[in-house]
Amino acid sequence: MMIQSAPNNLIQQDFFALAALLAYVGYLFLNSKHRKLAHIPTIGSPYPILSLIGALKFIFNARGMVQKGYDQYKPIFKVPGLNYWVVVLTDQKMIDELRRAPDDALSFQDAVNESLQIDHTLGPRIHTNPYHTKIIRSRMAGNMNPLIGSLHREIASAFQAGIPIHAHDWVKLRVSELVTPIVCRTSNRIFVGLPLCQQPLSSSPTVPSQCVTAGQDPGYIELNTKFTLEVVQTGILLNLTPKVLFPVVTRFVRHVPRSIARATRYLTPIIDDRREQLRAHGKLYPGKPNDFLSWLIDEASEEESSHKNLALRILTVNFAAIHTTSLTFTQVLYDLATRPEYMEPLRQEVDEIVAHSGWSKDSLDEMHLVDSFIRESQRLNGLGLFSMQRKARKDFTFSNGIVIPAGTQIATAAYPLQRDAVNYPNPDDFDGFRFTKLADGKKHAIVSTEGTFLAFGHGKHACPGRFFAAVELKMMLAYLVTNYDVKTEAGLRPRNIWIAETCTPDPAGSLCFGRGRRDLPFYRTGTFMVV
Repeated sequence: MMIQSAPNNLIQQDFFALAALLAYVGYLFLNSKHRKLAHIPTIGSPYPILSLIGALKFIFNARGMVQKGYDQYKPIFKVPGLNYWVVVLTDQKMIDELRRAPDDALSFQDAVNESLQIDHTLGPRIHTNPYHTKIIRSRMAGNMNPLIGSLHREIASAFQAGIPIHAHDWVKLRVSELVTPIVCRTSNRIFVGLPLCQQPLSSSPTVPSQCVTAGQDPGYIELNTKFTLEVVQTGILLNLTPKVLFPVVTRFVRHVPRSIARATRYLTPIIDDRREQLRAHGKLYPGKPNDFLSWLIDEASEEESSHKNLALRILTVNFAAIHTTSLTFTQVLYDLATRPEYMEPLRQEVDEIVAHSGWSKDSLDEMHLVDSFIRESQRLNGLGLFSMQRKARKDFTFSNGIVIPAGTQIATAAYPLQRDAVNYPNPDDFDGFRFTKLADGKKHAIVSTEGTFLAFGHGKHACPGRFFAAVELKMMLAYLVTNYDVKTEAGLRPRNIWIAETCTPDPAGSLCFGRGRRDLPFYRTGTFMVV
């Protein structure tokens, strides 16, 4: 009997599996939004199952699908994802209307939450109460000039630690392993300042073993760089997972909570010490650190002021800064190494400006060649296909009559817009000084946004940290070109890796670094001159 019932059990299991599949397909059909978006041209098929095949193709050929939509359909088209459609804008008038749309209609926060799966990575409070972005806008940009000297010292020290060469030797390094710690150290000089009291995880949390520079603590660097990768990888994994399977997948995502707990242990002694100073001496106590952690402590509500919640905000700004700045600077190095003719003009510009004005925010603003080189690298090798992501909270109608239904994801076609001959002559050619040749170069600096250059977004939700990122990127490139030579091993640029709409420079890519011949002592020693 048992032997005879086995096939029957298998048949029953197959029947129930088929029934479940048909029920799921029916659910997709009845609840899909393809009918509401039928008026928008589609790359692939708009129907369930067939659109799922298109979504799978999008993972491996998103660039080709978006370019096809951009070439064939104006002013709008849509591409399929596993969990939602993305409506893509190509028309400048519609992009400007998107820029000006109110948040209660087209929400930036909702779009970012869905694309990065913030509720499942950083946690819901980052999505629902992003007060840290207001602090970045209000306090970081205004404090840049006093912090330039500290940033330069950290950059010099980090490069010297990361590139172990002597005399005129060359050393081959994996670029991602060089750049990420430099960015982490530099960023945390501003985020948590001096000093960070390191507490070894194996010993008592009440007895700090040593005090070190914030960005220079090896454990702290490792924590933040790993956390950045964890958030990115988890977000990608969830976006490649049907929503019905989220409860299963998120059960195995344990590393993010562990990182938050570890960061809390690092930062608790510093937070407690600063609060004690506040209680004893008031809000403007002598020697108060001028860094992001102090600004958080000043601004946090009672609900947000716990050690854990403050640590989570520090991890969040680290994630944003390390991820984007590291990828951008890696692309800059790949572009510079494959185009050595740019090295000497960049050196000359930095030499002349620093010799005359020292290191300051104003002197960085004068480095137009450095600025243009980075911006051109961003134009051709950005972080992905889309920018200005929004999610419709209610039906939204553009002035041309096109209706975006509530719940729809919207974005602009950043990648093809930045490679369109209408917007940029010879768009596929790398012209490192392209933006210095325009009539009003200041309007085309790194921090400037416009409808045809969307590396930092555009409008009121343009990246609030772009002013700090620009300072960091320009100082790193200026320091590198005046202290090192860089080249590829075989003259070939390391490839870009595409996963769906996301572009990443090859993490295994390597470059060769040599010690540049410097005559000015403040380059060799890492000391600086501030005005």
